[in-house]
Amino acid sequence: MIILGYNLLNMHCRLIILSLLFSTFTNAQYKSFIKSVHGDTINKIDMNNLKQGKWVVRVPEQRGNPGYEEEGHFIDDRKHGVWKTYNLMGDKIADEVYRFGNKDGRCTYYSVAGMIREEYWLAPRNAGQLFDTLTIPDPGIPNAYKKVVIRTEGHSLKHGTWRYYEPVYGKVLAEEKYYLDERQIERIENKVQAPVDTSAKKRVVLPKLDPGPKLGSNSRLKSISH
Repeated sequence: MIILGYNLLNMHCRLIILSLLFSTFTNAQYKSFIKSVHGDTINKIDMNNLKQGKWVVRVPEQRGNPGYEEEGHFIDDRKHGVWKTYNLMGDKIADEVYRFGNKDGRCTYYSVAGMIREEYWLAPRNAGQLFDTLTIPDPGIPNAYKKVVIRTEGHSLKHGTWRYYEPVYGKVLAEEKYYLDERQIERIENKVQAPVDTSAKKRVVLPKLDPGPKLGSNSRLKSISH
């Protein structure tokens, strides 16, 4: 039993040493980093001065603007994946999704009372190319899709239905629809009656009514008695 316990302890120590060596080797690839309170490595900057991995960014209050703290991941100095933003009291104020530095998909924003805004964005799929081809729903044809070409440079495109909410009860206050950064105008189709054709061929001729007996000096009124 003593030998078995010694072997287990020895194996455990070796695992700890290997873990420390691997952590030291991994962190040696970065110019700077921070150890979080949970012991993981965050806020890493590689040898090319690019932000990598998990980051926690704290912005203090300044010039009347409220401070905030955001957390998420960087890939080669560009935000990627889900980023969460909190006010300095710890309340969540935003959930945003990024794709290589551009917003992509559903992003939501909050007040202390609840959600106040919902946005939809479309980011290029191939960040390394000048143009990108996307397959998206055709707004004019239900259940149909078409391919569009967009530039990969610049910002994301507004694409989808944006909604504004009353935060307490979740009531939708307003909606805006976008298609590739262009706001869509809602068209209300009113049923309009066809114009009346007054031409001679289409004119309706009413039948003549019987004028009835003519009353005059030569006419006789007959009474029917039972």
